[in-house]
Amino acid sequence: MGKTMKIKRVLAGVLAAALAALAPGPRAYAALAEEHAAGPVSAGLPLSLPLPEIAAPALSDLSAPSRLALPQAAPAAPLELAQPAAGVLAAARVAAVAVGARARRPAASARGALASGAERLARAQAPSQRRGILDRIFAGRARVGDADAWAVSEAPGALARSVLGRSRPAAPRRRAAVAGALAAGGFALASSAGLHGMLVAFPVIIGSLILHEMGHAWSAYRLGDPTAVLQNRLSFKPRDLLTHIDPVWTVIVPLVTMFAFGWPLGGAVPVPVEMGNFRRPLRDMALVALAGPAVNFLLAAAASLAMPFAGPAAAVLSSVFYWNVLLGVFNLIPFFPLDGHHIARAVLPAGLSGALDRFYARGGFVAWMPLVAFLIAGRGLVASVLAFVFGLLATLGAGAAAGSLASVLLPAGLALGMLAPGKTAPAPQPQDRPVELVAVLNAAGGALPNDAHLSFVDISGPGGVARYADAQTRIAGDVAAAGLDSESLSSFNATPVATYRRINAATFRVDAGRADDFAAFLRGRGARVYSNDRRKIITPVPVSPESDDPQARSPVTMDETLRLTGADSVIAEGNRRWGQAGLGPVSRLLARLFGGSPAQPKIGVVDSGADVSHPLLKNVKAVVNVTDGENKDDIGHGTWVTSMLLHYVPWSRNLTHYKTFTDGGANLDDILKALTVAGNDGNLVISNSWGSDDGDPQSPDSQLVLKLAQEGHVMVFAAGNAGPGANTIGSPAIVQYRDAKTGAIRVVAVAAADRRKKAAYFSSRGPGSPATQGKPDEPQKPDAMAVGYNTEGAWPSYLDYDRVDPKLGPLKAISGTSMSTPDFAGAVALLATMFGVTGVGPGLDAVVNALMSTLDKTGQPPEVEGQGFLDVRAAYDRLAKTLTPASPNPLARLALTGGRWWARRAKGEPQ
Repeated sequence: MGKTMKIKRVLAGVLAAALAALAPGPRAYAALAEEHAAGPVSAGLPLSLPLPEIAAPALSDLSAPSRLALPQAAPAAPLELAQPAAGVLAAARVAAVAVGARARRPAASARGALASGAERLARAQAPSQRRGILDRIFAGRARVGDADAWAVSEAPGALARSVLGRSRPAAPRRRAAVAGALAAGGFALASSAGLHGMLVAFPVIIGSLILHEMGHAWSAYRLGDPTAVLQNRLSFKPRDLLTHIDPVWTVIVPLVTMFAFGWPLGGAVPVPVEMGNFRRPLRDMALVALAGPAVNFLLAAAASLAMPFAGPAAAVLSSVFYWNVLLGVFNLIPFFPLDGHHIARAVLPAGLSGALDRFYARGGFVAWMPLVAFLIAGRGLVASVLAFVFGLLATLGAGAAAGSLASVLLPAGLALGMLAPGKTAPAPQPQDRPVELVAVLNAAGGALPNDAHLSFVDISGPGGVARYADAQTRIAGDVAAAGLDSESLSSFNATPVATYRRINAATFRVDAGRADDFAAFLRGRGARVYSNDRRKIITPVPVSPESDDPQARSPVTMDETLRLTGADSVIAEGNRRWGQAGLGPVSRLLARLFGGSPAQPKIGVVDSGADVSHPLLKNVKAVVNVTDGENKDDIGHGTWVTSMLLHYVPWSRNLTHYKTFTDGGANLDDILKALTVAGNDGNLVISNSWGSDDGDPQSPDSQLVLKLAQEGHVMVFAAGNAGPGANTIGSPAIVQYRDAKTGAIRVVAVAAADRRKKAAYFSSRGPGSPATQGKPDEPQKPDAMAVGYNTEGAWPSYLDYDRVDPKLGPLKAISGTSMSTPDFAGAVALLATMFGVTGVGPGLDAVVNALMSTLDKTGQPPEVEGQGFLDVRAAYDRLAKTLTPASPNPLARLALTGGRWWARRAKGEPQ
């Protein structure tokens, strides 16, 4: 069972337990029906649905018009409780049968009676016939026996499982969910009273849920986080209001639970909140959480004030009153995942709140246990609170409790502005929007000891707020140790969100209107300050074939790329040692048992994401998403680059892709974050098909690349697609680092060539960059050249690919130095595998030196081809003179031979 399915089943169990605990039993329905069978009810509330037992103490006091001070004509017509009660009970039974619950069921005869009653009800045409059938079912004239108890106790779980899913195929599960919802709704609507209650209550509930979420959005904006406002979650346009509605939790679940148990369970789509925009995350998050219930209480208060003057509309206002009080009180329960959880986290002592966070951090059903236990054991307390709030707000209509009401509603002041009709919160002004600055701090002020970033903290789960606050405290402490105290930062309303120890840099979030002043302050402290500018993928170039070479019109296949660079014969040598990458299960098992597996050097790719469902990317170890967006390759670039690198090392199971770019771009902080994580993960070689055209070797990303190279990592970069002019090398490709002991170049800029090894017209030229031209002391680039013109690689199936290869899957031919970069990175990884190099140091430097010293001179100028075209075979032969190639031991070799023989025999191939 997958993790997602387990989570769904846990949630289904929690929902079933909560509903079963709160649902009135069949005796309660019978008592209600018997009590009110003699005549109508003249309550001021729309009691067209049976009310839950938990609210009974409160509503029993409110059933007298004298307490509510409501007009007797509040409901449109006298409402009988017997019919809707019977409708709900029948709905629960039929819905439970419809979804096919596998829990404890009634006896066969009872099931037959239920099915028979349901069929008769479906065939009945006249309302009087349907009511009669429901009466007989409810009164026990059809033999149901234990079916009543089962329908009420087990139907909630069945309905929950149908909505949240079970370990069944998706299509039957959806059909079950729809069947359950339609059955519950249809049979409850069989009575005119049920229809009346639905027409009044359900729109009120949906509207109240939406306004509840808008209260969160408004308060978050007022406290400094415009995220929800910028996503139009505070707009009253119909299209924007729909963004609050989740088909399951805002429609189906409330519909089913309201008909089955008399009150809804569900919620609207939560508004996004970025806690990094708050000055005091714990307190401000508590205020944001409080704003939702505050809106519900304000709506209830407004409805209570208006009811004495509403005449026939009082029925609608009384529904607004009842449901908003219920929603407000329920959401203030101080347990995860309700709003009260955030409020409790802010007011409880640090030790107790920390203990709760550790408890919630276990996740799953454990995190829901306090809420479930409270709903089961604390119904009396909730009923008392409901009675108090109902009574307090109801007396508002007569003006008797205005003073005490003000003290209760004082915390709701944050939500007052959004209740003005026809108005929304104003869009944030540009000077109020937070921006980010990256500052390389003066080392004299102190060194940053850690790599940290607030975006790595998951605040969505239990204990997320505490983890976020702890991370923010640690980052602020590190920045203070480097010479920037919290008082100075507070004076500019600046918040540190990340630290990068290698370059002693930090990222700060500050209001746009204060950004210039804060930057000047940092420069006064000796820091170099950079705006969080957007970097870009080295954009692939449209294929424009050379007119003098007809063969250039056909794409260079992936296997042809290996032949052009001499990697094919080295891979064949590896296949003779360890067997092909596609070994069968027997061979893989034998290889593991007898030590016949090849070395697994760590490989990193920093790019736009990777489609791991593609056949060529099935061996990717992980895709680490350092962005705030979806973990998906939205442009295909990262999938192409990763597939080519793996084509050079077909045995690799140790490649990690770091998704850094969205829509082809990433800001400076994202780049620093990705490079830091890739370096900390210990990757020997990191492939980077991205860069900046300015070619600044002093920029923070260039300096971080230099630091990683000094640590021993081989950083391979695309030279750029800004040719054919001179001095067009990008950065960080312009960075140069040569180890003093081994002489190895560890930052390699790769140019692009076609199948004739002629430099592509677009490939950036040296000897420098726009920032270093005319400076002879600066690095001379590029370093090498590989295939990057009209060459094929993997492409996501959901994007526009060129063709589908029967074995390789969807492919696309594109051009650019992005395409030549994985050739060199793949060559380093291939030779490291062949010679058993798994760590930085002399062995890895020897691999790079072998590649650089055997490049094929093509006769083109050094500023075009660097030191020549990649020749992996020549590098392997040279390296074999000083290093011993890795090879399986004789026993492992014998086991692999036996495994290959078995595989050929199983396929019917000749032995």
